[in-house]
Amino acid sequence: PGFSHVFFQTRKPIRTGIGSFEWQLIGGWLLSDDSLAFENRHLRQAPNLSSKTRYLNGLVFSYQPKWVPGLFLGFTRAIQTYDKDPLLPSVKLFERYLPVIALAVQKSDVRNEDSLRRDQLASFFLRWVFPKANMEVYFEYGFNDYGVNFRDYAMSPTHSAAHIEGIRKTISQGKNKWVEFGIELTQMSQSPDWIVRNAGNWYEHSQIWEGYTNQNQILGSGAGFGANVLSLDAKWVNGWKQLGFILERVERDPVNHPVKWIDLGFGVLPQWKHNQFIFSGLFEIIKSNNYIWERGNNPLNIHAKLSIQYNF
Repeated sequence: PGFSHVFFQTRKPIRTGIGSFEWQLIGGWLLSDDSLAFENRHLRQAPNLSSKTRYLNGLVFSYQPKWVPGLFLGFTRAIQTYDKDPLLPSVKLFERYLPVIALAVQKSDVRNEDSLRRDQLASFFLRWVFPKANMEVYFEYGFNDYGVNFRDYAMSPTHSAAHIEGIRKTISQGKNKWVEFGIELTQMSQSPDWIVRNAGNWYEHSQIWEGYTNQNQILGSGAGFGANVLSLDAKWVNGWKQLGFILERVERDPVNHPVKWIDLGFGVLPQWKHNQFIFSGLFEIIKSNNYIWERGNNPLNIHAKLSIQYNF
């Protein structure tokens, strides 16, 4: 579900002498229900929550250099706090409602940071489009915790980190016809650095028990909590007609369980147009190994979806 928020953003790229800029800044209020299970806690209920409302402040900023066509560079930052935290009155108004701008990016420069119940996510990203080759590459690397200082970031670059990278390539087959290929890798479980310093999987940290959720559901990737995903896809397109295939491997929260739960999926995604109707769907077979981390529990599941759209 959505949540109440206000925002300040660009409607289109702002062009300058050094390139184009885009951004979005939001402030919103996230809700929880302690009578229901939490997705980021493997469907466990919460203990007695001190507050059912959290304040979220987020920023995404993107820059396209004038001298490198097709290159996009940017960063994101999101910070959340409990809406009625007794520790917050000591925090100044600007820091309270715009912490993504007000706060430094290292703990040594933020007063009493570890004593406040406040969590942050931050990342930087790159996207490079090559129009003549009909190809793009993209990459994002983020952290769910502050570094103590810049030396900490340099010495432990994998601490509390998650990342995603991918490549897409399109090959023309004539007018309104093409074949598209893609490969994408996502890691949201902790790296081996967790043995030295545990920071939690992506979308969680110690200060905010609920993690980055609204109505107990994760704000972000649909792959699931602490999941690592490798996906390959291919799609043939002829006008409105499409036929796609996807192959996925999903490793679910491997850090917190000695038994590894791994899903292998193969899916078909067709699309067909008849008059004003567009029919599309998904049919995927998923073979689970050690389902819900139970050794020897290896079921076969089928996931299917049908969509019908009418264009006026």
